[in-house]
Amino acid sequence: MRQYGLSSRSTRHTLVPGQRQRLIVKPENEGPQRLAYDASAPLPATAVDQPCYPIRAVPSAKSARPPLKVPIARLHAQLTITPVRHNVKGERTMKKVLVTGASGFIGSVLCQRLTTSGVEVHAVSRNPPANAKHAWCVTTGGTSLVAQATLVQWWKVDLTELEATRSLIRDIQPDTTFHLGSLVTGSRNLEMVLPVFQNNFITSLNVLLAAAENSVGRIVLAGSFEEPDEIDPTPCSPYAAAKSSASGYARMFHALYQVPAVIAKIFMVYGPGQSDHTKLIPYVITSLLRHEAPSLSSGVRLVDWIFVDDVVDGLIGCAQAPEIDGRTVELGSGQLYTIREVVEQLVGLLPGTVDPKFGALPDRPLERVRRADIASPYSLIGWQPSTPLGVGLARTVEWYKGQAALT
Repeated sequence: MRQYGLSSRSTRHTLVPGQRQRLIVKPENEGPQRLAYDASAPLPATAVDQPCYPIRAVPSAKSARPPLKVPIARLHAQLTITPVRHNVKGERTMKKVLVTGASGFIGSVLCQRLTTSGVEVHAVSRNPPANAKHAWCVTTGGTSLVAQATLVQWWKVDLTELEATRSLIRDIQPDTTFHLGSLVTGSRNLEMVLPVFQNNFITSLNVLLAAAENSVGRIVLAGSFEEPDEIDPTPCSPYAAAKSSASGYARMFHALYQVPAVIAKIFMVYGPGQSDHTKLIPYVITSLLRHEAPSLSSGVRLVDWIFVDDVVDGLIGCAQAPEIDGRTVELGSGQLYTIREVVEQLVGLLPGTVDPKFGALPDRPLERVRRADIASPYSLIGWQPSTPLGVGLARTVEWYKGQAALT
């Protein structure tokens, strides 16, 4: 099967009526792939009454801090949290939106939020879900959102390929682009340098180039709290270096070529639906649910944790707020908690489980302590986080418990 961005020709995948999983491959002209799924396919039996957003593509083309622990009774009374954001005068209106990394953790939640707001959403991934309905069972919500979710239009594109990216932007002409696609890893290993460079810097550069050439709308570029700063200018990892370079290029594109780019510096995100079990919170929860002791570092690192719903609300604010092009907006809680504190809270939410093995792994070198400045984003985009850590962890644990019950 030829795939665009990886070969000289593109394909469109179209489902034959009555054969939901069989694909017909038809070579077409050069360009990204838009995928078509059978929207009438029933939900998988294991997905009934679970958070699920079936999708098809439209055919074609971190001071003082509050106590960490929250009584469980209060937690259950607070599980529904609405992120806080006030209206900003002169806000932009989003009508046609492009989301890269749409099948990822933050991207999938963002797509769900956008579709329920009536926005035309174009979702990009090198590996769009073969069964979109089943894949979107990793987000919060319910089957009442099926109708909106089916409006997402999926594109199969490798953004490391400049021509593929150009074609994508040219074909869609989005008024807003959320560039979330990246290879997220804190690894310091040498073999990660090249793939991280390609998937974090090159993809961002290609999106910026294509946007400049086509004079499309605002780009919200996902940055990272691990990026170096004036106090500590040395990148702590290949990921931090690539993200910092991408953010620098976004500022340059704005200054030189008037590309309306905004950098959203995202802190440590967690929440329901995070499928990468190498990340701390999913790893600890799933290990405890299997009654296995998670092997951890010393746990002394301080981290600014931010709930995924708050991040998505902040991203939307970055897209809509006026007169912030070229600026960096920090999306974090403004509170620091150690890894040990977070893990101990998870253990408290799962009584009867085993004790974690702190110190079983070495601490990573060059770990940085960063706390978000939440006063600035409130003044710039009218956003502030609203989900306390204890509440967010409780929601996350409940989601993983529900997933474990299905297996």
